[in-house]
Amino acid sequence: MLCLGKLNPQDWAFTEEIFKELIEDAHKKNMKVVLDCSLNHVHPRHYAFQDLVEKGEKSEYKDWFTVFDYPVRFIHRPHLYSNTYKVGWDGNQEEYKAYLEKTFKETKVPVEIKEDEGPIVEPTFKAWWGVPDMPKMNLKNDGARKWALDVTEYWIKNFDIDGWRMDVAKELDFSFWKDFRDIAIKTKKDVVLISEIFGDTSQWLQGDRFDGTMNYSFRETMIDYFATKRIDNKEFANSLSNLYSMYSFEALSACQNLLSSHDVRRFLNQCESNTDGIFGAVFLQATFPGIAGIYYGDEIGLGGGGDPFNREPFPWDSEDKWNKDLMNFTSELMNIKANEPVLKYGNFQMVNFDNNYVIFRRKFEHESFLCIVNRDKQNVEISIETFAQNVEAVYGECELEISSGTLKISDIADNFGLIIKEN
Repeated sequence: MLCLGKLNPQDWAFTEEIFKELIEDAHKKNMKVVLDCSLNHVHPRHYAFQDLVEKGEKSEYKDWFTVFDYPVRFIHRPHLYSNTYKVGWDGNQEEYKAYLEKTFKETKVPVEIKEDEGPIVEPTFKAWWGVPDMPKMNLKNDGARKWALDVTEYWIKNFDIDGWRMDVAKELDFSFWKDFRDIAIKTKKDVVLISEIFGDTSQWLQGDRFDGTMNYSFRETMIDYFATKRIDNKEFANSLSNLYSMYSFEALSACQNLLSSHDVRRFLNQCESNTDGIFGAVFLQATFPGIAGIYYGDEIGLGGGGDPFNREPFPWDSEDKWNKDLMNFTSELMNIKANEPVLKYGNFQMVNFDNNYVIFRRKFEHESFLCIVNRDKQNVEISIETFAQNVEAVYGECELEISSGTLKISDIADNFGLIIKEN
């Protein structure tokens, strides 16, 4: 949605012309636009589903979906609203009731009232996780698959978008993603394809489906080490090495290393009283292989918990409440990542860890950076073997001295991390 200068969201509008202009303006600023999409499920107002609701088994689209019982309808048991806690909504019956009433009205799906036992609302069709306004597509069907591939091509071809982030990719027919990649790459050679899958995504990152994934495994390691401090330096060093070896380097380089998203508590919320934790995690976003995925508002200290608090609007009119130290820290480190090829393309080598620091090296061509993680702001001198003749602090304040192949680093306190260039 684009506001066109209007303050009331009710007056906001979206047209293809406006969107095309947005893409063109973004490209002029050297910005890329990646669309977030789900081909797994659609809204019940989708033309194919509405045809199914109207015509039932005679609909040409009946096999695009999975229907358990005709006619297509919602079975509603209003006498069971006391069971709302079983479906989430924090057990808030009134909110869930309002949601269902809105769903019944907007979707134009018939409702059958029953007074027996069962779910509060029961679609007679397959819905994503049973959510009534999310009918699941059957992409094993040729017609549904063609529709999904047409969508994939349409937005690239007609609007020159730069990529797709595909929602709940794990739940679609596995073979579909090969066709998806083929049509996307054919339409635009350098389009980027990101999946949303929690956990190990190896089988989707073999070069024939997605380029990278939302790296929730990275986030979990950052929470364990920086936010809750559940793991020590040794465990953190091992976790980083495991993250590096989980995927091919090409896939890892295209992974979105996120700290927060609309599906999880914000990272700062996970930190609780340890608000310094997010600084160290941002340092790793800048220095570990992969794309730094910054969820809006993390950079100024938004700390919302679960949905909907993790989706609160950006506080444009409350700049006095922004965490300017965090914003400046994030900006400085992301500028370094953007302008230093070694942090984008360099391989990863774990150098050392002890009770004070975790040290790794990024190396690309003839250049290398030492990255020193200083979670607890220690000020203990470090000695590291190096082949460098000269060294320079790219980020952080410290004293550097090379002698007989050993780099000595001192006066480190007050730095969450150091980046040292070796020449």
